[in-house]
Amino acid sequence: MSILAAEEMKMLMEATAGPCISLYMSTHRHIPETGQDPIRFKNMLADAEQRLIANGMRSTDVRALLAPAHKLLYDPTFWKFQSDGLAMYLSPHLFRYHCLPFNFIETLVVGERFHLKPLWQMLADDQRYFILAASQKSVRLLEATGYGVSEVKLDDVPENIGEILARYDFEEQQQFHTRAPSSGAARSAVFHGQGLGKEDVYKRIKQYLSEVDKGLQNVLKNETGPLVLAGVSSILPLYKSVNTYRNLVDEGIPGNPDQVRDEELREKAWQIVQPALRSSRNEAREKFEQMIGTGRASGQLEAVVPAAYTGQIESIFVPVGIQRWGLFDPQNNAITLHESARSSDNDLLDFAALYTLLNNGKVYSVAADEVPGNGVIAAVYRY
Repeated sequence: MSILAAEEMKMLMEATAGPCISLYMSTHRHIPETGQDPIRFKNMLADAEQRLIANGMRSTDVRALLAPAHKLLYDPTFWKFQSDGLAMYLSPHLFRYHCLPFNFIETLVVGERFHLKPLWQMLADDQRYFILAASQKSVRLLEATGYGVSEVKLDDVPENIGEILARYDFEEQQQFHTRAPSSGAARSAVFHGQGLGKEDVYKRIKQYLSEVDKGLQNVLKNETGPLVLAGVSSILPLYKSVNTYRNLVDEGIPGNPDQVRDEELREKAWQIVQPALRSSRNEAREKFEQMIGTGRASGQLEAVVPAAYTGQIESIFVPVGIQRWGLFDPQNNAITLHESARSSDNDLLDFAALYTLLNNGKVYSVAADEVPGNGVIAAVYRY
């Protein structure tokens, strides 16, 4: 997916062949601000080089490791077309970068695995949702959060209803257009032609939307986020009648989406999904408060990290912008904390969130003062 596919996240989470370099920085979309981005990126690469050498890596090996990032540094086209934030992951066996609609706090981590906590807030279950903007002329799928939006490529989906109509041998006089109804600005589908009746119109539109739904399932098969429809008043109920995605939202965004910017659609959809999305966070918070002291919840890092590793965590709250560096010994289920990061350390808050996700738990990334129990971590156990 365009914001970050589930497969991509899983690959980053499971990568452990270090050294692993994780780099996050805010970027700019427009000139002249874009000119400062490669300078800051270069400074962060220099910092990474110094850390790697300080950890005992030879200079020649460091240069070889950083070569893909340096190639990116000197690519003017790359810096010309940025989003709001850049996330880069580099190891001896992997190089990935993502231009994301999210303003990251500048962060550089060199460790034995990738540091992914800056992503948790953007990718939290109570943030991600989807928008299907469908009209007779075009269809586009948007992946969005409370912070930004990005279009997702759809394969094997008809670009417009014309592809469906082209399969049928209608008389030459037939034509298809849209007309605004007298009651408002939303546009309805109208067909004219000697051989095409009202029932045929709806049959062709439903076939078009059914094929859109089929293609959508190939993209969203592993997703659980809500899906909001955007379309004219005649399209919305027809799509709902063929939809097979289990988390389609009842309320849609009426109007012709071809005339609405992605960001505007994101804002309208966010108003629809935010109450329901945030309810899961509130329920997890309430459950923590009920379970704390019963053995079914904990705010102690020493207890939460082993529980996350073994798949015991149902939901977890981790604070944005705070790290707890150290090591986890899975044989003894024990952690060792350090005041500052060492070469083989993990951010144990990130580690706990990572294994919670790998074991299909829920992760909520919140401000430091929003962690239940007023600690640096809070978790509800499955058992």
